[in-house]
Amino acid sequence: MKLFACQWSPLDHEPKALIFLCHGYAMECSISMRGTGVRLAKAGFTVHGLDYEGHGKSEGLQGYINSFDDVVVDCSNYFASVCERGECKGKKKFLLGESMGGAIVLMLHRKEPTNWDGAILVAPMCKIVEDMKPRPIVITILSKLSNVIPTWKIIPTEDVIDKAIKSEEWRQEVRNNPYCYKGRPRLKTGYELFMASLDIESTLDKVTLPFIIVHGGDDAVTDPSVSEELYTSAQSKDKTLKLYPGMCHALTSGEPASNIDIVFLDIIKWLDERKCSFWWKDGFVLQGPMVYLHSRHRISNLFSYAQKEDISFESFMQHQEITSNFHFPISTQALRELQELNELMATIQVSTLEDTWTYIWGTNLYQSKKVNSLFFAPIHPSPSLTVIWKSKCTIKIKVSFWLLLVDHLNIRGMMQRKP
Repeated sequence: MKLFACQWSPLDHEPKALIFLCHGYAMECSISMRGTGVRLAKAGFTVHGLDYEGHGKSEGLQGYINSFDDVVVDCSNYFASVCERGECKGKKKFLLGESMGGAIVLMLHRKEPTNWDGAILVAPMCKIVEDMKPRPIVITILSKLSNVIPTWKIIPTEDVIDKAIKSEEWRQEVRNNPYCYKGRPRLKTGYELFMASLDIESTLDKVTLPFIIVHGGDDAVTDPSVSEELYTSAQSKDKTLKLYPGMCHALTSGEPASNIDIVFLDIIKWLDERKCSFWWKDGFVLQGPMVYLHSRHRISNLFSYAQKEDISFESFMQHQEITSNFHFPISTQALRELQELNELMATIQVSTLEDTWTYIWGTNLYQSKKVNSLFFAPIHPSPSLTVIWKSKCTIKIKVSFWLLLVDHLNIRGMMQRKP
């Protein structure tokens, strides 16, 4: 099975980060998501897209999804192969999913929870609102029929193009795009989408990666209230929800140009704030020449032009002109940050002494008692454990009593296991 992949890259400098596209149902990447790829590449990101089996320019029966899990695996394998390339190693990785692609993004995150640095969810499909859920008997019938006549186009639907896209020009482009499927949903496809929605709905509270949701307030394809529920339920500490009153489903392509600009302004700003970890700190006392750049002030736009990302403070200061540490020309935002950096550098006093290490208790002498006091002082054990520990019992007896107290040792279970 051959799957089609595409890529957009910045022309004049190294990419800030990698972005992987997950397109919606019946859509594809190279044409219908071209605008997204171009905009993000101009903003400094390398963008990779993959057409799923049965979608776009990939092989397979058009518009047919035999297994939603297989689609997730295909995306995971391809994205992993890209990340293993030499030029991609060490770069931050973000997912961007539109509609059904949002469901795939959430499943990719669930498959590898710590692999991704963040996600952009554009009108994601992640739950079916209660009043639209079919009755159990309907689900049972759909399940049985999808195994008998899986490819039949018999699921009744309205014209999604008119509901999803506000721009008449973009409607015509989608209708004229031979790689976009425009027939009725196939029976197995509809069943897989329904079951995927139920699956994701049950794990909304397991989402932990940083994310931004952008959703049109007048979306008639995926309900904005579902995005609000995802935002509320997710465990993620870094999460953002943007609702745009009056906008429809196809936020990144099917709205008037002014609306699309607003959406991408929010997306790119969110990405720029998370694409790197180049920081500086107010009043930082430098004890030695090999301190690395660290801060509370982000200069993320300027960082994207840095000639060496992990340069030490000593090496940075050896240049007579601070500008020689960066590739030029730079953007307007980066220029403002460069001016702020110049002002900050003028206030820093550099010490020529060798680096010194001092423990938090005020000396350079390591003491295990101090470490124990530091880490375990907030813990208050039960009085019985304290008495046992202060007794003259051997360490094996003390540990056994402790295991019993914290319910990590079950004597009955141990006796039952003995021959």
